Amino acid sequence: ALVAIGDIDAERLQDAARSFEGGELLAVELDVRSPASAAAAVAACEARFGGLDTLVNSAGVIAFNPLAQISEAEWDHVLDVDLKGTFLCSQAAAPLLCASGRGRIVNIGSDASKVGFPMLAHYCAAKFGVVGLTKVLAGELAPHQVTVNCVCPVGVSGTGMGQEVLDWKIGATGMQPQEILAATEGQVMAISADVMEPGSAKSIVESTVNKYGRVDILVNNAGQSMAKPFEEVSDDDWESDFELKVWGAVRLMRAAIPEMRKVGGGRIINVTNLGGRTPGPASMPTSISRAAGIAITKGMSKDLAKDNILVNTVCIGTIKSGQHERRYERLKESNPELSMDEFYRQTAQARGIPLGRVAETHEAGDVITFLASNMASYLTAIAINIDGGTSAVV
Repeated sequence: ALVAIGDIDAERLQDAARSFEGGELLAVELDVRSPASAAAAVAACEARFGGLDTLVNSAGVIAFNPLAQISEAEWDHVLDVDLKGTFLCSQAAAPLLCASGRGRIVNIGSDASKVGFPMLAHYCAAKFGVVGLTKVLAGELAPHQVTVNCVCPVGVSGTGMGQEVLDWKIGATGMQPQEILAATEGQVMAISADVMEPGSAKSIVESTVNKYGRVDILVNNAGQSMAKPFEEVSDDDWESDFELKVWGAVRLMRAAIPEMRKVGGGRIINVTNLGGRTPGPASMPTSISRAAGIAITKGMSKDLAKDNILVNTVCIGTIKSGQHERRYERLKESNPELSMDEFYRQTAQARGIPLGRVAETHEAGDVITFLASNMASYLTAIAINIDGGTSAVV
């Protein structure tokens, strides 16, 4: 294969070049924000290889700030790299791609182009623009036998941007790994990973064993809010929800169980929700994927009891979390006087929580910690409601 890679960072470019195998490589310093730099990179490809068949636009940056705190400079920087860079490189490469008679452009978008995330107005806008640009270019270049497509990853582990997302999510909880370390007098390892990727589970478990020598406890906590009436749930909705909440958990359990057997047992705690036990209207696909999680818990508990691996689930009700905070931020745009405390008070009232309040995050954590401890050594195959008395079933 004849491959060219471009990067604004010379050191990072050389690192990538050293790891390349399987063909001839051209490494070019490239600033995708500059028309001259994009044109020079394409010219270098033509001079070295005699043409260009495929362009992959993967340059990207990300920054986290609420709308009111995004400066014009920050907005411009994100859009210049993520959107303008895609445009400039495509524009520079188009003549050679058309000349090849079989050109390909692959733009790297993001699920942010389909789902608006708080704190990411500029990034979401840029990636939405990339999707739109892809559609336009596909139409314009089709007569020249150039195909243009866009892939929208949910998250990619092992990348600098993936680590930035992880760092932000950790920061959003109010505790950094160093603070957790100090509070628990234990050890903390943060791993950037997407459980929807089939290989991630094995990588997570291997990293854990390499650092600590064993795996004793697994908490499957990946999830997102997706609740619609049945007829509005698309095939993509079903597939992505099950991929995240069911297959992600299955792969992690499959990878962790052999390590637990090696040490004489372990604990698996699956985080599901009340809808998995008593589905309400407009609750799909989440209520169904969580029902699957509860069923998996019961079935696995029978298989693994002989290995002293205890499998339980906690059915989460209304708990203070990032999902609720994002909803609060959206409401605050139209009601600036709304406080977080008042938002949670109204939420508890609207959802009819008998205890009259939304649970603190640590209250769910305390139950999970109990199930992972020796105090729960005779508990397996159970589902515990953490709901302030809301559920209609025990």
